[in-house]
Amino acid sequence: MNLQEHYSKEYFEKQIKWYENKSVFLNFRFKNVFSLSKPKKNEKILDLGCGVGTFSLEAAKCGAVVTGIDTSPVAITFARIAAKKYGLDNKINYKLGKITKLNLKSNSFDKVYWAGIIEHITRKDYYLLLKETARVLKKNGELILESPTSSHFLERLHDLNIISKKDVTHIDYKDLDFVLSTLKKSGFKIKVGKHLPTHIPIFNIFESVIMKFPFIGKYFKRRFVVLAVKT
Repeated sequence: MNLQEHYSKEYFEKQIKWYENKSVFLNFRFKNVFSLSKPKKNEKILDLGCGVGTFSLEAAKCGAVVTGIDTSPVAITFARIAAKKYGLDNKINYKLGKITKLNLKSNSFDKVYWAGIIEHITRKDYYLLLKETARVLKKNGELILESPTSSHFLERLHDLNIISKKDVTHIDYKDLDFVLSTLKKSGFKIKVGKHLPTHIPIFNIFESVIMKFPFIGKYFKRRFVVLAVKT
């Protein structure tokens, strides 16, 4: 099975069910992103690699005007159905296209989301994504991103097929230091760049402490988030 076959109807149905069932993990990710910069009414927001549109939906609920882009026609179909179901289809415009080559005007968005996408793309595509993001963001516009940390023990157990199956769509993890460095070189000012503990109650308190320790701390950094401003 090639990589594209993993982005199947079943793959995206699972994501929709997470949203409809108010998944603890998904709500954890929403909090990670929106606590950095809450969507505002009439803000123009671009959700790159939007998948079934879960982050687009949440931003639209806050009154933002959202454009969601994904390379998968299956994902876009699910996203449009969900937007209509929740009465937000007048607030969200989903488009099928490459996130590395955007057919959008320069300096046209207030915010751009990279919500769990950079681990799904190659290093080459990451640089193209960064270039396009810088182009379409307005001056002082914000880039908000979150991504898993490859060193976390749960991520390692996934990769070894010990806890569920390895997610083969995670083809290239980028670490926080790399992301911050590339953003700075591309003219972004970093406002927030930090690791976060797991979403699991109680255990996240333990992780928030132990992740600060040298040597072993990296195994307890579940995800990282960044808020960067285009200068």
